[in-house]
This record gives sequence, structure tokens and C-alpha cells, in this order.
Amino acid sequence: MALLRGLGIACRLHGFTRSKDFQRGAVSGIIALMAPDEIVHTWIEVLFEKKWIVLEGVIIDKRFLDSVKRKYLDVKGPFRRYAIAVDDFPNFAVDWNGLWLVILGIILSCSAVSYLLILLKQSFVLALLTFSSLFFFSLGAGVLAGIFKLAGPDDKLMSVSSKIHGYASALGFSALLFFPLLRAIAVQDAERILSDSVFFASAFLFFVLFIISDKERFKNCLGRKEGTWERLSLFFMYFPCCLMLFTFLSDENVHFLDAGPEGFSCVSGWY
Repeated sequence: MALLRGLGIACRLHGFTRSKDFQRGAVSGIIALMAPDEIVHTWIEVLFEKKWIVLEGVIIDKRFLDSVKRKYLDVKGPFRRYAIAVDDFPNFAVDWNGLWLVILGIILSCSAVSYLLILLKQSFVLALLTFSSLFFFSLGAGVLAGIFKLAGPDDKLMSVSSKIHGYASALGFSALLFFPLLRAIAVQDAERILSDSVFFASAFLFFVLFIISDKERFKNCLGRKEGTWERLSLFFMYFPCCLMLFTFLSDENVHFLDAGPEGFSCVSGWY
């Protein structure tokens, strides 16, 4: 408040008292017994455009919140423990880190349109399939997954937001499976078709293992390596794309666009 007022910003202190029960778990032993029954909680408010804006501090971080959520998986409504007091515990979050997914999705969707325009000259079906592969990945695993978040690390798709996140991500990554193979067919390179077919088969295999490992009957065998299947699946999805980009950037003879009488076109043969 001293810093705000030093800058000429009007501010005030707001507070209320509440029962100490919500600190149960975070504070225990003799300290909990000696603490007063009513605890004062305060926050700062600043005057901005004739409105008082609350600047509420958060004393818990994401790792702490996730660990508490794992301990109380059966709680579906209000929660008052571990210095946490919320009305919707499963869907409560202290941060939102989905912005980068939304931005990535928008960029990739633009790339999908570029692929569509370039490949239309070669094959309508191939252009449509390649566009769909990249666009549905950017929409599902990018934009929708970034906007709609899981409630926590052990969320079982109970809320509407979690269901949209889960199903959109699954659809997006399923679509991405086919992108390297379609791109290889587009450039009509036999060696690349062969190598990308291996990547496609490997990504598909590990993607299936990742999906079924989440089922209850596979928990004792495949479920133990659920994270491994996911990482291997993503590796075989992303690696061909990264290899394509590296090869493209390292080729001195590649030109992105050439302005000709019919407009801009790709002259390198790389897609």
C-alpha cells in the first residue's frame, strides 16, 4: 500500500474474519490449538476508473494444490482445508497456462490453410486430407485444449471443461498421426514415404497403448507405463515434422516463395 500511495494510486485495506477450520491440514499440532477461533484475512483494493479492484494474494501454488486434489479425489463441491476455501474444489485452479496452446493452434491453423492452397494444384483429395490433419490438430490439441482445462492431474473427465479438453486433444493428436505420411505422399519421395510410414506406424502403436493403458483392466500392466507410451507417441508424431523443418532450413537452395505472373508459389518442392 505504501508503494501504491507513493505512486499516487488510491488504495485501501479490506478484510474479514473467518473460522480457523479452513487451515486444518496446513497447520496442526500445538500451533493449531493455540490459534484463535477466528482468523483475520485481509487484501488490498485499488481505485481504478472509479471502481475498486481487488488484489487478492494466493498463498498456495499449483504443485501444492495438485497434491491436495490427489488426496481428496472424492470431494466434488466446497472445500475448507489446507488454507484453501473454495466453492468448486475439482475445478479450482490458481493459474492458466493455456495461452501458448491457443497461440500455437492459431499459427498451425494458418499453416493448414497454406498447405491446402499449395496442394490443391496437385490433388484435391490429398490437399483436403493434409489440411484436415493439421487443422484438426491445431483446433483440438491447440485452441480448445488451451481454453478448456483439466481440473487437475487426476481429472477423470467429470466436468464439461475437462470433457472438451480430453476429447478435443484426443481428436487433435489422432489427426496429427497422419500428417507426416500425407506430407511425404505430397512430395512424391519414395524414401520419405517409407521413413514416414515407419514413424506413422510407431506413433499409432504407442498412441493406442497410451489410450488403452488408462482403462481399469490394464492398470496393472500397461497402465504403469502410461506416461512412457504418451511420450513415445508424441516423439514419433513430432520428430518427422522437426526433421522436415531442420532439413528445410539447412538447404541453401530452398526459397520460400517466388513471385511469378500467377502470384506467389512454392518453388522448392518442399511442403
